Formats: sequence, structure tokens, C-alpha cells
Amino acid sequence: MKLTEKILVGLTIIAILLKCFFVPGAGPLFVLVQTSLSILYFAFGFALFNGIRLRHIFKSSAYSGISVMKIVGAALMGIALSMASVGFVFKIQMWPGAQVMLLSSIFPTFIILIIVFIKYIVSKSKFYLHALIRCTIFSILAIVLLLINELTLVKMEFQNHPDYIKAFEEYQKDPSSEELYRKLEEERARAIMNPASR
Repeated sequence: MKLTEKILVGLTIIAILLKCFFVPGAGPLFVLVQTSLSILYFAFGFALFNGIRLRHIFKSSAYSGISVMKIVGAALMGIALSMASVGFVFKIQMWPGAQVMLLSSIFPTFIILIIVFIKYIVSKSKFYLHALIRCTIFSILAIVLLLINELTLVKMEFQNHPDYIKAFEEYQKDPSSEELYRKLEEERARAIMNPASR
């Protein structure tokens, strides 16, 4: 499962780079890869973080020497990192609710980060070192994405389409206006249908 995680993280980096260069299909690739990573963490975090291979997941001998607290902690960490992965998707894709998703993932990840840090200082265990690295990376990414304004992402992605940026700025000033929303959607459709201008 660690190889699967590494492949998915590598594909995430590739998808983000492709998205930065406006390659068609980069957005759906990013969503697919991050969703897969989220499912991996959510469903198999307890095994992945404890070094249990997928084929041994149902064998009781694979859990010998692993405390119940480590299994529960790994499962909770998997849920927190899964939430963070979903938050990354929402923010990068500029979907509604991105801020809420990121905030709801930062708190559990940060709490787990503190616990893991204390446990690592006490035990110097590899388990806690790997957990510390993962939680630190996910926490930093979540905080950075939380601080990035949505308008900044729009300006980056649609830098060659000033009409859409202007429509987005106007809509942000008055999000209750149906007329501004309609204009925003029209400009977005033009920008998406004409990728050469992006």
C-alpha cells in the first residue's frame, strides 16, 4: 500500500503541474488521483500507517506487536488526511465549500500532529516519525491553500481571460446578484471553450 500511496502522490504532483500549464484534462486527473488517495487513507489508513500489507489485512498475525492505540490512532489519522485530500480538491478546483472543507480538516490534523509530535519525542519510533512527516505536510498544505484567496487562483488559471476575471471580481462583491452570476457563467463558458486564450 505504501507503493500505491507514493504513486498517487506522484500523480498528484504531475496533475498539479499539468494544471499549471493549462493542459486539458488536468483538473479531472487531479480530482481522480486525490479522491483515490482520500479513499486509501480513509479505508486503509489503519493498515497503511502501521506497515500492514493489503494481502495481510485480514490475518490476525499481521497485527501482533501493534497496540490497539496505534491502530486507532492510524485510523483517525487516515480519516483526517482523507478530509484534507478532499479539501485540496475543493480548493484547487474552486468548488463551493472549499474553505469549510479545509478548516474541518485542519483541526483534526493539527491535533493529531501535536499528539504524534509528543509521542515521537518520547519514543523516537519510526511509526511516529512517518506520521509526523505526513501530518506536517498535510497541515502546511491545508493552511497555505486556506490562506490563498480564490481570486488569486482565478487570476492564475484564467490569466489570459480578463473578462472572466473581471466578472469573477464583480460577482464576489455581490454574490446574491443573479445577473452577475449569469455573466460569470457566460464568461467561464467562453474561457473554457477557448482554451487557447488561457
